[in-house]
Amino acid sequence: MAKQTGILKFTGKLGNRVYYYHRYFGYLVRKITSVDAHRIRTDPAFARVHKHNVEFGVCAHAVKLLRAAFHPLFATLADSRMTSRLTSAMLAVLHADNQHLLGRRVLTVENMSSLKGFEFNNNTRLHSVLMGTHTAAIDRKTKTCTVSLQACPTGQFVKAPKAATHFQLTMGIAAINHRSGQYVLHTQTGPPQAVSTRSHNSITLINPLPPVEGGTVLMTLGVEFFQYVNGILCPLRDRQQQALAIVLVATGVRRPARHYRVHAPNRSRRPMSRRLRHNARKVVSDQPTAAFLHHYDIRGKPQHSAFEVDFGRGQIAKHFHRREVDGTG
Repeated sequence: MAKQTGILKFTGKLGNRVYYYHRYFGYLVRKITSVDAHRIRTDPAFARVHKHNVEFGVCAHAVKLLRAAFHPLFATLADSRMTSRLTSAMLAVLHADNQHLLGRRVLTVENMSSLKGFEFNNNTRLHSVLMGTHTAAIDRKTKTCTVSLQACPTGQFVKAPKAATHFQLTMGIAAINHRSGQYVLHTQTGPPQAVSTRSHNSITLINPLPPVEGGTVLMTLGVEFFQYVNGILCPLRDRQQQALAIVLVATGVRRPARHYRVHAPNRSRRPMSRRLRHNARKVVSDQPTAAFLHHYDIRGKPQHSAFEVDFGRGQIAKHFHRREVDGTG
């Protein structure tokens, strides 16, 4: 990629070149491509490119929903490349689908289990902060989610920085439906505990299961550190000292079974003769043996149909004619 090395650096479009700024590579310049979006959508030569673009759009939409759901938790600790890493992980989930063709692959709950262990802060990983072991589970009967942290053999829970005096665990459970775009987030924070605490009892956090039908349930576990100053716990807002990761991926609330009414073969539809006889009895006519039915065609013009009906037997004797009439007939 060409770089701008002159004294005057700028961004924008000039001729057939675009000048822009990159966060890691500085000021760059590139040529404008001759292929526009309309050609990619319509030209058969770019059919494969169009299919890859469709799949990338599916992953981008899924990443958007996941980021919107967990934004209150990772807003203060995510690294600068979290979105790109999450998009790459979501593409890997989509490519794991071996049931559909290219351009029609979908995100399944079975394949999304590979998101387990994703770190929102790549600079500080969860396993490097927690000294004990953690477990996550979902109880479908009580509709609750549980996260437990067991201390290491020495009784320590976390590996805290030098300035930290207390720590706090944060649990997040989000149910995301990628088809409808709905998501619900439930959070639960544990009580602040001193870093120097030695205990062999586990720390347990319980949260209700979000009531979103279908979709995927993702559970996160995070650690936040504090400094005790004059009776107040001041949070350490340093991205290098906070961790948050996905610890469980499961299916959402199952939809209730739908019961369809099965019609008997002899009651599926009323026969044509019965329908005509039923409508004929509703018409008041001067002729006792004939009934007139009025209806309109697709052009809005009235049509007149005459049927000779034997009301004693309840049968249609003869169909005379069908003609268009003016007015109401």
